[in-house]
Amino acid sequence: MKILLSITLLIIGFITSGCSTLQLSKEDATKIDAIKLNAKIDVPEKALFQGGASNFQNLGWLGPAIAAFDRPNDVVLTDFLKNKKIDIREIVYGQFLGELKNTILSSKIKEKSDHEITLSIVEYGLRKGWGFSNDMRPSVKILATMSDQHGNIVWKQEAFVGGATTELPIHPLEEWVKDPEALKDGFVMASKLAVSSILKDFELKELH
Repeated sequence: MKILLSITLLIIGFITSGCSTLQLSKEDATKIDAIKLNAKIDVPEKALFQGGASNFQNLGWLGPAIAAFDRPNDVVLTDFLKNKKIDIREIVYGQFLGELKNTILSSKIKEKSDHEITLSIVEYGLRKGWGFSNDMRPSVKILATMSDQHGNIVWKQEAFVGGATTELPIHPLEEWVKDPEALKDGFVMASKLAVSSILKDFELKELH
């Protein structure tokens, strides 16, 4: 039973697309003259912390250093990321712009357009890796929507990467806290994987 549970968690933890999606074919996408990428991105008020037995209160000398004793882990993580200038909004926006260059939408991005892509960060934070270890990985869930001149949604895709996404680095919480630059790089990797999944239908390949 434990083996089956671990396998299930592994499957769930890989890059997954949301159930609420709306497809747009490459042929239809090529007919759109211009698309604006909205720089405003909705982000949750707090980062998500799903650490199993891991928590900030057990970090010994690091605990008092970040005033973790009387506050929930998600609040401590949110403040820690802010203090270390790890801006998930900036990271996701940058990765989305970068991945757009490898799609048929690249030449269509303009400052003004009737069509607009809006990004939302549904969740971000640290999640426990699959199995019995309490090591953690960066996680992010991104929703992208495209609306037309009438405000109708013509395309919607969502992707999540997290604790069981083996392409991502995994470390104990203490190591992440000691090396915020590595944590930032982890969020960059997580965002890149999620964005690549979202945009995969528009990759630069020959149309059939």
